[in-house]
Amino acid sequence: MILSARREGIIHIYEITNSDTCLKELSDTFHGRDIFSPVAAHLAKELIPANLGHEIDEPVVPSFG
Repeated sequence: MILSARREGIIHIYEITNSDTCLKELSDTFHGRDIFSPVAAHLAKELIPANLGHEIDEPVVPSFG
């Protein structure tokens, strides 16, 4: 995720901790349905990304070697 974000010029990454932006009951396996889709809908309705949670200042960048 970090490498593609950097390539696309994305400069802010947020941890999704605001439970008001997700479904109330989260499954262990369907994060696309329970977290990412509701968050995308909120962002489409102009939710300010900083309202999702804390900004990640130092993301872990994988190294492939």
